[in-house]
Formats: sequence, structure tokens, C-alpha cells
Amino acid sequence: MTMTSRRSPMTMILHHPARLTPILTLVLVIGLGSPVSAPVVQAQQRTQAEIDAYRAMTALEDPAARLEAVEDFFERWPGSGYRTAVLQVGMIAAAEIEPQGELALEYAERYIEAYSARSPRPLALAYAARQLETAGSHPDRVDEWLAEALDGAESLTGRTGVGLWNAAAFIAHSRGDVATAIERQRRSLDIYPSAPGRITLARYLIDGGELAAAEEQIASAVIELPDNEAARAALDDLAEQRAGDTAGEAAYKEQLLAAQADVMLAAADDELTVKQTLALAFAKLGLLLDRADAYAVEIEREVGSEASADAFLAARTAAASVHLARGRAEAALAAARPALPIASPYAYDFHLARGKALESLGRDEEAIEAYLESAGMVTNAAIMAALEPVWERVHGSLNGLENRRERLRQRLERWHPEGTFAPPDDWSGRVVLAELFTGSECGPCLGADVAFDGLIAYYPPTTVAILVHHEHIPRPDPMTNPDTIDRMNYYSREVVRGTPTVIINGTDAVVGGGSRSAARGRFGTYTWMIGRHLTEAPRLDITISAERRDTRLDVTARAHLKNPGSSENEDLRLRLAVAEEVVHYEGSNGVTEHRLVVRGFIGGHDGWALEPGRETTHIDASWDVAAREAELQTYLETFQAENPDSFAGDGFTELTHEIDESRLVVVAFVQNETTKEIYQARVLDVR
Repeated sequence: MTMTSRRSPMTMILHHPARLTPILTLVLVIGLGSPVSAPVVQAQQRTQAEIDAYRAMTALEDPAARLEAVEDFFERWPGSGYRTAVLQVGMIAAAEIEPQGELALEYAERYIEAYSARSPRPLALAYAARQLETAGSHPDRVDEWLAEALDGAESLTGRTGVGLWNAAAFIAHSRGDVATAIERQRRSLDIYPSAPGRITLARYLIDGGELAAAEEQIASAVIELPDNEAARAALDDLAEQRAGDTAGEAAYKEQLLAAQADVMLAAADDELTVKQTLALAFAKLGLLLDRADAYAVEIEREVGSEASADAFLAARTAAASVHLARGRAEAALAAARPALPIASPYAYDFHLARGKALESLGRDEEAIEAYLESAGMVTNAAIMAALEPVWERVHGSLNGLENRRERLRQRLERWHPEGTFAPPDDWSGRVVLAELFTGSECGPCLGADVAFDGLIAYYPPTTVAILVHHEHIPRPDPMTNPDTIDRMNYYSREVVRGTPTVIINGTDAVVGGGSRSAARGRFGTYTWMIGRHLTEAPRLDITISAERRDTRLDVTARAHLKNPGSSENEDLRLRLAVAEEVVHYEGSNGVTEHRLVVRGFIGGHDGWALEPGRETTHIDASWDVAAREAELQTYLETFQAENPDSFAGDGFTELTHEIDESRLVVVAFVQNETTKEIYQARVLDVR
């Protein structure tokens, strides 16, 4: 599951074949694992053919064949968004063939030039120096580039600074200067204290004999990333040096992690969330399982379906993993079962726990299906490492596995919900509001957009009201308007951190999207969340009517509180959103038909306050389509003129300010300004 940040350009995870040459694996770790990397920066504009060619190229073990593939790539796509990433592959391939040859240097210089076009030159120099150092290529040029990079280090902040200091520390460690490596890695962590950074620092500290300092770093990092092989190796090294004998190593590890767990719990604002993290880590590490068991019991008891989808999935994953580690396969399956509808293909730990539990019960075919819930869409090393042996055991070889995965991917690409929703007999009349914050230039928004199309097809508007707010994330979107920006800002940055973000009934948020094949999983999560709210009794009634006069829409809305004297009704506002049924526009993510696009709020986003204690609030308001079109045109033209550097090209390819007045809906809803809860919603089709 991926997400585009409100504060930074879109990032993209690239999945590579598991079997790579050691040096190419290191290249990909350097390039893709760094906070800001060439492939991440450049991967925004791409075609499927480029993606396939890039993956095939990186899978080649022979450096000469890899270099030939690089040149072929540039002949076919000279302006590719993967330019920097492909140059990186070429640089390392050339260095493998002839470490001190001119070709490696030529590729390195082209890499620096391409990288510097979108990122600070000091970072480009540092990354190129690190890659040549890894290959043992041109040490004099490594020294020259690193010195220039360090001269510009103070000008870099945030993740670019982290990347530069990480590369500089790596080179110092490679040269045997452990003290300098430690100092530089600490500089990186001062900017951003990530778990991978702490793991690297721990490795350097161990090599420098500073074991106590290494313990401080690795204890928290291995809990946060229990699957990380480098973290596990560092913990093993510490245990070997500290315990002195094999028998004492496990006890040392448990003592170290127990102390860190106590520190984390003492500092926690939410102990239950920390216990979920600890339970999952201990289960994976096979340590402190008594503690993990106690946490799992509490998690299953305390985290119910009233929690957010992400919280419920995390809780069930932790509990299932602990049961599995204790050899209780049936209990693991029972713990996981309630979260099946919301487990996306990116929920690797969840699918691993289910698959391994099924394997342990001898249900290999079902285990394959469990692993394919993830592997059918994405390639994850841990999932594939579990899937391939059981597939081979059942089928005699790995033949057919890739075909099966491809068929699943194609089926997911064609997914559409079956049937339509029918409310139960005891439905109370609650209408749930589902809001999507998205962008036509946001690649990961594709999965969420398609899933919302599914919601529109599945739910009648008498049960679910849907609004889609477009934003200028990561690049300008001509369906954005001041009201959609106000709506995004209305929710805190902790709630709407970027696109795509979905908010159900004002209180339940789920972030992240993915490719088109992720839509089925996203749909499952959204319907699960909607279903919880549909069972709630509404606290008020809304009636709404409208009359069209030429281009003007006259709207009358009434909000009738069922318990006007309640203190819960002291800070309520009625809002009227106008959405267009379909807007035709193609952004870089490939969506061409955008549904229920919010064109504005009648009376502005603030709407109208409901007077405390008053039973009925009556609103009469007008919205002129022609006037709104003029406002949108002015806004978009002004935005374009004032933000030329935000565009990939010269500006919007089209403005999309024109509104089809025959395809409008009005969504009325009442929201608590303190809790953000939506008390009731109502949809009026004004076509």
C-alpha cells in the first residue's frame, strides 16, 4: 500500500525479482532504500513497458547482458522517467566488467548529471561516490566527489541530508575509518532518527568496540524491524560478544529486549498499540513469548471492530502471529479470520501468519491461496520465500506459479463489485458519508479511485453519500478548487497526510492506495468501515430539495435534531457540497473518468452553524453554475501563473472548469466540529 505526501513528491515502491547478483542487490538497496533516490524521484512518468524492461534488466546476472539491456532501454525510451535508475544500473554493470575502466566513469558522470536535474548536486555526488566505492571503482574520483559533496552538506536538510550523510558514513566504514563512519552516521540520525539508520549505526559501533552504545541503538531498531536481517545479525553479534557462550545468548537477547519494551511502554501514550508492536516483534524473533502471549490476550480482548480498519488489522495480525509462534495454528486462523475482508495484498505479516498456520495443519492448497492473496498482486521477498516451497511441494516444481500469479493480477485488473447493497430490515436510516482525497497526478491514488467507483456502483445513495475531493498532490490537478483544499485542511495533517486518504463519517481514516489491482482490497476495507457506521442510529434527520432556474440552483435544507438538548449537539454545522457525476480528464495516473468530483460547497466550506438547543435549522441558499465556472477558471489560471515550477509541462493540459449542470448532485451533511463525526447525510440528485 502506497501514499503520496502532502509535503513531498510522490514516491513509488518498485518490486524486483528476488534472485539478483550480490552487487546489483546492493545497488538497488542504495538506490531504492535511501530516503531520496534516483528511481524514486524519476519514477513518476512511466509506462508498463518501461517498468517491465527495467525489471527484466535488473534480473540479469551477467553484467555484460545488463549493460546491453541498458543501452537498448535508452534507444527505446530516450526520455524515460527511469533515466537515473537505468544509468545507475549501467554504472555498476560497467564497474563489474572493468572496475577502473572509462565506461564506469562515463556512466557515473551521466548519472550525476541526471540526478542533479531533480535533486541537489551534493546528494548526487555522494550517491555516485558510494556506488563506485561499493564496486571498488575509481577510488580517486570517489574521494573527489565525496569531498565536494561534504562541502555542500550543510545546505541539505531533511531526507536529502540523511542520504548524503549515510553515503559518507558508508564510504568511511568501507575505508576502515570506523570513528568517522560513526560520527557521520550520527549526523544522519540527528536529521531523521529512522530504524534503518540506527541499525547501521549499531553495526559501526560494534565494529568500533562500543558495545554498550550499540545496544542502545539495536534494541529499539530490532523491535521496530524484526524481519531486518542486518538488525538480527547485529543483535546476534552483540549476544555472542556479551554472553560469551551459546547458552547465554538467548537470555541476553531477552534481557535486552525486555528492558527496551519497558522503556517503550513507560513512554507510551497508547500502551495497547505498543503492545501490538512488541507482540509481533517477539513472535517473529521467537523471544519473550510469555510476554507476547499476555499481550495477545489483551489485544484480542480490547481491540474490536469498533477500532479503525488499520488498528483492527494490526491487532489481529499481532495476535495471529503470537498464536503461530506458540504452535497454536487453529487459534492463529481464528484470530486472523475477522480481519480477512480488510487485509490488503500489502498486509504481508497477516498473509504470512495465515499461510504458515495453514501449512502447519497440512492444508497446503489453502496455504497457497493465502500467500497468493499478497503474491497475486505484489512481489514481497518474505511471501515468495514462503510460497515457493509449498507450491513446489504440491506441484512438484515451480512451473506454473508465475502463470498463476499473472492470471490473478489480470483478474484483479478487471475487478468490479458484484451486485448492489441492500440495507437490512432493521436499518435505521443512517446515511454514511465516504470522502476520498485524491489527485489525477497521484499514481497510488489509482487503486483508491477505482475502489470508490466500486462504492458508487455498489451502494445506493440512500445509504452512502460519496464525495471526491481533488488536490494538487503531488502535482497540480485541474479538478482541485479552494473548497476541496479547505476540506482537506479541515481535517488535521495527522489525519489527511496526503493522497489518497479516505475518511468515513468524519472519524475513520484509511490512507494509501496502489495500482488498479489494489482496488479490490481497498474496496473491502472501505465497505468494512462503512458497514460499522450503517448500523448506527442517526442523531438527526435531514431533508433537502432543489429547484433549477437557468444556471442557478436554489436549495432548501432542513436539519431536525432528535435530541436538541444534548451536550453532543453544541458544535454542529450543516454543509452542502455540490459534486459533478463525471468529469472527463486524463492525468498521469491514467484515470479518465472521475466520479462525484466536488465542484464546491454552497455557502462555502464553513456552511451554517446549528443553533444549540434548537430543534430544526432551515437553510435556503443558491449556487450559480455559470458564476462557479468563472470562479474556477480564474482560480486555475491564477494558480497556473503563480506556480509554473509545479507542473511537469507548461501548465494544465486543460482547465476542466466547465460544469455539466445536468449531472450534479448535492450532498447535505451535519458534522460535529469538535469530534468531526458526521451525524447524518443526504444525497439529492438534481439532474
